[in-house]
Amino acid sequence: MTSNVIRFTPKAELTGQQNLNEFIISSRTHLTAFGTDNWDENKWDTMHGKRKVVVRFSTNLKPSNSYHYEPISAPFLDFTKAYIRNLYTDKPVANLQRHMEAIRVLEEALILATGKADILLLDGTVLERLDEVFHRQLSDVKARNKAGY
Repeated sequence: MTSNVIRFTPKAELTGQQNLNEFIISSRTHLTAFGTDNWDENKWDTMHGKRKVVVRFSTNLKPSNSYHYEPISAPFLDFTKAYIRNLYTDKPVANLQRHMEAIRVLEEALILATGKADILLLDGTVLERLDEVFHRQLSDVKARNKAGY
């Protein structure tokens, strides 16, 4: 499946912002997981065998349900979409919930620590907040473990 996929490779001579921009553009234009023309939508779906796989790019910072939700904050939203598209291209799975739980916790930690949801602001202070948010959002040890903590 990935033999004809053009993959992003970071370049040492570029800044973090330039590499991030290229990662997002590459994911948006070259990868087709979840479709080719739905980037601006905040809910994607595809089929994995006979199962429907849905990813909803919603934040934990506002109340939500499956039909009414607030999207993840920009500029973190484009990074999240690129990350999910890359992840699913490499390893299609039937459920992305655990990945999205981790993404939502990271978004909240970024905002608490820096005031902005920007992956380029990830530092030690954000990681400290990440620990706090993970324990508050996912109180069960098994749930934290499944989300990658």
